[in-house]
Amino acid sequence: MLQPDFTFSQQNLQDYLDCPRRFYLRYVEHLAWPAVESEPVLEQERRMQLGHDFHMLVQQRLSGIPADALRDSIQGEELQRWWMHFEALDLDLDNQKSFVEEALSVPLAGYRLLAKPDLLLIDTNGRIQIYDWKTSRSEPDRSRLLKRAQSIVYPYVIARCSRELTGSDLTDPADIRMTYWFPEHPALTVTFDYSPGRYSSDEQWLSGLINEIASLDGRDQYPKTDNIRMCKFCNYRSLCDRGDKAGSSEDDLQAASDDDIFKIDFESL
Repeated sequence: MLQPDFTFSQQNLQDYLDCPRRFYLRYVEHLAWPAVESEPVLEQERRMQLGHDFHMLVQQRLSGIPADALRDSIQGEELQRWWMHFEALDLDLDNQKSFVEEALSVPLAGYRLLAKPDLLLIDTNGRIQIYDWKTSRSEPDRSRLLKRAQSIVYPYVIARCSRELTGSDLTDPADIRMTYWFPEHPALTVTFDYSPGRYSSDEQWLSGLINEIASLDGRDQYPKTDNIRMCKFCNYRSLCDRGDKAGSSEDDLQAASDDDIFKIDFESL
C-alpha cells in the first residue's frame, strides 16, 4: 500500500503506465536494483552528465547569471551547440514574470500531485507559457509526447495553481500553453494549447488513475508490462526475469520512435 503522504508526479505516474511492477518496486518497496539501464555504460553516463550540465546552465541563466559568464564556462562541442540553440530562443524574460524549476503541488484524490516545470512565463495578460527542455537525441514525436503523463500533469497542476502564480483570478485553461523544446532539434518544437475541456477530462483521468494505484496492495496486483522491449532499458529486468543484458545505444537509436526511449531521457533531472 502507498504511504498516506505519497506524492504523485509525472515521473511516477509514467512509470506506472509503462509498467505497474516497476512502479511497485521503485516507489512502494523502494528497491534499488543495480542492473545497468543501457550499454555502453560510459556513453550512458556521458549523456546523463551532458543533460545535467545543460539543465544547470539554463537554470543559472534564467536565474540571472550573465550569458557571457556562462558561455565562457562551457566545455565540449555538443554542449556548446546546445547552448547556442538555447540563446537563439531569445526568451523575453524582462517583460514577463518567470518561475524557474518551481515545485507546485495540489491535492487530488486524497494525495498530492506535483509538477516542477523547467520554466514558467506569465505575461501581463495572465497567459501562462510552460517550457520543458528535452535533451534526448531522437527527433520529437508529437503524438507520443502528448500522450505522456507530463503533458497531462503539468498544465493541470499549473491551472490549479494559477491564482497564486498570477496574483489574480484563476486563469482560464485556454490561456495556458505548453512547449517541449529539444536543444538537439531546436526547429522541431512541440507546442500545444490547453483548454477547459481538457482540464476537466484530465482531472477525471488523473483522479481515476490515482485511485486505481492507491487501491492496489501487494506485488501481485502490480503486473509486469506486456511490452518486453521496454525491459531492455529497465534496471529491474533481471529481477523480473526479463533478461540480464542492457539495451545498447544502437537499440536506443532503433527505438527512437517508441515510448521506451524516454527512459533514457532526462525527465528526472
